Amino acid sequence: MVTLGLVLIFSGWTEAEENKEESILELEKIVITATRTPHLLKDVPISITVITEKEIEQTGASTVAEALENVAGMRVTAYGGPGSLTTAHIRGSAADQVLILMDGRELNPAASGTVDLGLLPVQNIERIEVVRGPFSSLYGANALSGVINIITKPAPE
Repeated sequence: MVTLGLVLIFSGWTEAEENKEESILELEKIVITATRTPHLLKDVPISITVITEKEIEQTGASTVAEALENVAGMRVTAYGGPGSLTTAHIRGSAADQVLILMDGRELNPAASGTVDLGLLPVQNIERIEVVRGPFSSLYGANALSGVINIITKPAPE
């Protein structure tokens, strides 16, 4: 009888430990690029993709260009072999019609309008927000076909 009581007590304890592990809560994704104000991803009425740090690690990408290769509606083009210019095209647009931001600051140079995404490593990236569609009213003429906002990790304190 005592043995049966101990078995019941310990089985309840291990069940509580299992339930504790299952109760990990994943928070919803928040995007800022689409409207320049924080919104939940599900509440933004436009075509947007958020690539998280975890997703970047799972793909094994080492550059932003590699992290963007599987985004719907996007084509990443390398002009030559390894180390050559690599650009992004959204929905068939030219590369200079895609605005590239890092933490909300424009990276597109005035001369060519294109950013070499093969030179940007992913080690310090928290997430990448890709917004498909014209955003010239929010971001200016370079955002004709979309915006890619690379959000870096906060600096350690």
